[in-house]
Amino acid sequence: MDNHLIRFQEKKFLFIDFETFNLALHDSLNLPWQVAAIYIEAEDNGNGKIVNKEICRHDIYLKWDTDLKIGKEAKRITGYSETNFRQKCIPEEEGFKTIYDLVESCDYIVGHNVLGFDIFLLRNWYRKHGKPYKHLTSKVLDTLSIARSINLGYQYKSSECSMLEFQMKMLGIRKKGMRTSLGALGKSHDIKHDYAKLHDALVDLELNLKVWDKLKYQIDF
Repeated sequence: MDNHLIRFQEKKFLFIDFETFNLALHDSLNLPWQVAAIYIEAEDNGNGKIVNKEICRHDIYLKWDTDLKIGKEAKRITGYSETNFRQKCIPEEEGFKTIYDLVESCDYIVGHNVLGFDIFLLRNWYRKHGKPYKHLTSKVLDTLSIARSINLGYQYKSSECSMLEFQMKMLGIRKKGMRTSLGALGKSHDIKHDYAKLHDALVDLELNLKVWDKLKYQIDF
């Protein structure tokens, strides 16, 4: 009866997160220096249960032809190391090829506040390489929006609006004392994780995947 719900379907999920020079949304002011991705296939384990199978993961440091520099506060929060970056970085066009293939092949793009931030960076990147991008937002599952809806007791009804419209509405809601950051959600669900290393893109995604596996049973998507 509930086979229409995402949690019961065999789908492909791309968890994605960017770390950036600052918090601006336009690529003339801000660019990502790190992008991490974890690609998951949800599949039937043979006993009627849907389980996650990790297909691949990437932790990519991006070198751009730009004069933009990472800010001091961003360095502090993310633990940015110039030495580490120079050792690992690749031309952004190489990184784009990898991420583009993953985005185009997945059924859903999952991230925390991806509708409020990361999707803008992804669309800017697509536009830079001449790729159509209008389809991207319809593939998004934003765990921040979903967590807010659960916290506030709002249930999604497909007869009233699309998943995207519902998530955008939830993203715009602010309520004092609502703890829906990725770290707060992990702790509230008793998820074991190295919380001291959050704000590294790949570490964030590892927690994001665990959080999604909790939230998906609390929302009728």
